[in-house]
Amino acid sequence: MYARNDLDIIADPEHPRAKGNIKWYEDLLKQEGVKKNEMRRAIGRVKNDRPDSVLGNRERTIYEALCRAEVPVSEKDISKLYCYYKRDRPFLVYAPIKVRLLRRTYCIK
Repeated sequence: MYARNDLDIIADPEHPRAKGNIKWYEDLLKQEGVKKNEMRRAIGRVKNDRPDSVLGNRERTIYEALCRAEVPVSEKDISKLYCYYKRDRPFLVYAPIKVRLLRRTYCIK
């Protein structure tokens, strides 16, 4: 959030909320014992381990690459995909759920 407010100030230097938020975060850091000269220093690398999931590492990597559109997908396969954001409940207005559907043709006899 600190970086986001820096962007707000760059976009609009007179933005009152951005200035207030930066002051609030600086005061919070002071309470935690962070010195003024350390507040804007570069943060080191963060270790972000992936949680174990149902998908294996290979499947997860492929899935994420597909989500980022890094893997070419045929028009035929794209035509079977459909997604939307579910917002039919009041709390979902603020945090909608993405629903992904795969159309399949079923042969019922």
